[in-house]
Amino acid sequence: MRRDQIALFVEEVLATGAALYAIGADCYFFGDMDVSQDQAAEIYARVNGICEQYGPRDHLRADIAEHLRSIGRSIVVDSEGRVLRWIDGSKDAKGDLDDPDQFASWAEDSGNRHGEPAAKPH
Repeated sequence: MRRDQIALFVEEVLATGAALYAIGADCYFFGDMDVSQDQAAEIYARVNGICEQYGPRDHLRADIAEHLRSIGRSIVVDSEGRVLRWIDGSKDAKGDLDDPDQFASWAEDSGNRHGEPAAKPH
């Protein structure tokens, strides 16, 4: 993958219905989805195809995380890995983008909160 392909890669992955978030300065992950196992398997297959199409991207991990943060798809964690703030600025996922407070949810631990995918480091 080339740096100039990051935005398109992210757009294509998100279009499948997959959960993709930045975490920290240089990581991102695909999260669990609140869909049936059959739907999840189909989404995973589509995402794997997209990943294969774009090729290796480990060298762009920080750039991909930066892009995800720039579009409001990030999770803030503390030094022990506990979720402090869940930010999702995607209109489809949460509703009205004009209310930035609605995209921040606070958690006391890294457990899976309703509507938030469990983290799968990538």
